[in-house]
Amino acid sequence: MSEKRRLLGIDYDADKISLAGHCISKNDRIQFIHADVTEYPLVHADIYILSDVLHYLTNEQQEKLLLKCIENLNPGGKIIIRDADSDLLTRHRRTRLRNSSQHDQASIKQDKKSCFSFPVKK
Repeated sequence: MSEKRRLLGIDYDADKISLAGHCISKNDRIQFIHADVTEYPLVHADIYILSDVLHYLTNEQQEKLLLKCIENLNPGGKIIIRDADSDLLTRHRRTRLRNSSQHDQASIKQDKKSCFSFPVKK
């Protein structure tokens, strides 16, 4: 990671934030916060990465979060979205139940993964 780059990770799961805070590549430019990303006050950034977030949100929350990201993008910035395949609803329900349980063990592997990257012009 560039010396000029800073990374902020936000997750609603305190255990995942704790685990991320102990990763080997963690340094003073990488920060992890336990928070609700739909309510977190985003700052201006070059890139927003929404990884496995949107399928947990209502359509209204998705739109609000995406608009908040767009409004805070620096010129030439990008939003990268990696989310679950909505055709696999049964798996999403199992994942949601597992993520909310106290006994979160090995993750459920998904057959399909999507990643979208697009520039946003203001």
